[in-house]
Amino acid sequence: MLTPEEMETKMRKAIRRDVGISKSKRVKKLKSRQHARNTSYERAMNILDRYIGFGLKPGDYVLDVGCGHGLIALPLVEMDCAYMGLEVSMPSILRSRYVFDGVGQVEFQHLDVTSKRYKNPNGELDEYQVKFPCHDGRTDFVIAKSLFTHFDTIQGVNRYLSEMHRCVKLGGLLYVTFFLCPPNVAYGLLDRRVFTVDEIAKSLSCFEVLGEFNGLTTLRDDQREFVLRKVQE
Repeated sequence: MLTPEEMETKMRKAIRRDVGISKSKRVKKLKSRQHARNTSYERAMNILDRYIGFGLKPGDYVLDVGCGHGLIALPLVEMDCAYMGLEVSMPSILRSRYVFDGVGQVEFQHLDVTSKRYKNPNGELDEYQVKFPCHDGRTDFVIAKSLFTHFDTIQGVNRYLSEMHRCVKLGGLLYVTFFLCPPNVAYGLLDRRVFTVDEIAKSLSCFEVLGEFNGLTTLRDDQREFVLRKVQE
């Protein structure tokens, strides 16, 4: 199996080659990458530290919904965690599969859900019809970082949360984020979808809320973070 350092190198090569990405976007992507201060692995470790603080343990089965190119899977390999990444963007899935090819406990699955933002306008399912390709009660830790900030409707949010509830085991944990109103203006644009506090409180009612953090300003990336636990089937 590749070491994290070798996977880091492979990921960088995939980004440079734009595996799964149209050639017309190459220059823009490379320019944006030049401003990154840390490697993919270092950034993933910073994120992972928060998840460990919230209860992630070595050997856990992790479900990452809206995984992008699978950044967080790099250090999870070192923790002997099993990992499934779900993503609407097929280019991201192709790049992730290339990087992690041959890593036995890591897999990436495409959710064929309609999404204009992520270039899947003709998906077979709407977001409120989705079904995750994972077994009931198998998952220890669910990640939904910056996922619901791009949803069309609260019905879609509720469907995804229902699927997370199905997949996570009793006592399992979830990390989810939202832009909330207040302090933000409700709803807004698709790339910064804002729901009301009351809507989200109702949506999360089937979980125990263990903690809430941040999300108290209108800054671009200041999302409200929730750590949840499944307490009933």
